[in-house]
Amino acid sequence: MRKLQLTSHRATGKALLTSHRASSSDLLAGHRPTASDLLASHHATASDLLAQPATVHQ
Repeated sequence: MRKLQLTSHRATGKALLTSHRASSSDLLAGHRPTASDLLASHHATASDLLAQPATVHQ
């Protein structure tokens, strides 16, 4: 059960990250520094979210 929750949470995080990358690529064309900042902070947030369930469910 815990493994299933962790797997689905990781899948969701990856899906969000993928769609965010696509959106950022579009933004990147006109707003390079801003989009880079958003992408960097989103990477940090996604990493934190992905790390949390592993810690909580161990």
